[in-house]
Amino acid sequence: MNTQRFIRLPKESIVGFKIATRKEVNKKLSHLEAFDDTLFLSSLKALFGKPDLVGDGRLTYSIRDKENQIDFEAFLGSSGPSYGGYVRHFENISEAKLLVEVEETLIAFDLYLMRMNK
Repeated sequence: MNTQRFIRLPKESIVGFKIATRKEVNKKLSHLEAFDDTLFLSSLKALFGKPDLVGDGRLTYSIRDKENQIDFEAFLGSSGPSYGGYVRHFENISEAKLLVEVEETLIAFDLYLMRMNK
């Protein structure tokens, strides 16, 4: 994978809401892996450096997938490792069904994080 596919955006470029937990994005992860705050944050730090601190201790990274032109947020908040975005990221918001391109982006990014830890 091209390591330049995902780039960090300036602080608070993505001010949305949680669209998926890490476990919902990457079903290959065990429950322990999906909610391992330390592993998630260390992988993000290795890629992008120090996180932005937003709100009540939420550690966040605003990210762009240059391949799919999708902007999203990877963050560590009270609900654990998660991804954030906007209403427009959903095909059907009432069913919490993400657009195919958004789902593909989040899966690709999370799999890349997993490879960082091996």
